[in-house]
Amino acid sequence: MGGAGGMGMLGAKSDKKLEAKAAKSLEWMDNAFKMYSEGGKITVDEFKIIIHASGMRFLQRELDDYLKTELADAKYVEWPDVKSFIQGNANRPQAYLLTEWEKSPSGKDTPGVAYDTYAQLFLSFKLLLDSNGDAEKIETMSLQCVLSSCGEEIDQEEFDEFLKLIGPINKGPFPLAHFMKSYQEFSDKVGLFDGVPDEKDNAQTWVDRAKETFRVTKGGKH
Repeated sequence: MGGAGGMGMLGAKSDKKLEAKAAKSLEWMDNAFKMYSEGGKITVDEFKIIIHASGMRFLQRELDDYLKTELADAKYVEWPDVKSFIQGNANRPQAYLLTEWEKSPSGKDTPGVAYDTYAQLFLSFKLLLDSNGDAEKIETMSLQCVLSSCGEEIDQEEFDEFLKLIGPINKGPFPLAHFMKSYQEFSDKVGLFDGVPDEKDNAQTWVDRAKETFRVTKGGKH
């Protein structure tokens, strides 16, 4: 899950801390499955809901491919299907984002970054600012343009909803530290730090680093 490091695959090489994150993610998904299940199965639409709500950050195309190849024409999904999607199998490699972070220069320089949502937020934002020509800030509307034109695009309505959820945010420089803090608080509320006590401290470390590095407050001021 996002708050607990965004674990994707239990099969990935990991130390005990990463294994604890993976186990926590699987436990959360099991609980979510049981909330929706009737007779040990859920609908395909409910499967999509719990995957998106998990914060594991699978790409939409990964979910679509799994439904097409592994669950073609299925009306219902059982727990082994959910577990197979999360863990991967012989026919499907580990999550794309996990793989790409492990291969990236940041992945080599920052141990565990492939599983650390907060580190990824910080490093991605820093890379964006470096390419934007301003080492400290990017306008919120400029960020929206970037997010609507690359990767898994989000539209204006989705971006506005995002700002309401963590804000409200003014149309000035985007306050990354405020966003990361909100994400941390939401994660804490739903129990994503339970069982992985170091994760909350790790999240706070990256939030503090964002405050020191980018120096933009919720009001859009330095």
